Amino acid sequence: MPASGEATTQDVNYYSGNIIQENGEVVLQDPVTKVIHKLDDPAKAKGYIGKRVKITGKLDTNTNVIRVEKIEAAE
Repeated sequence: MPASGEATTQDVNYYSGNIIQENGEVVLQDPVTKVIHKLDDPAKAKGYIGKRVKITGKLDTNTNVIRVEKIEAAE
């Protein structure tokens, strides 16, 4: 168990979903589960609002924020 305040991140993974704007923030929404993930750099995703994407990155499980390494349009 990590010490209090310590970030807990998973290994690099792929996340797919729709980029939406919610409460003024650009986020990734899973269309099936409706789970919302914040992005560490939402500016990278601004051009994809309203589109389906695939994100390569690491999920910080404490904050539910994806540390985006790469973002691309899903096929």
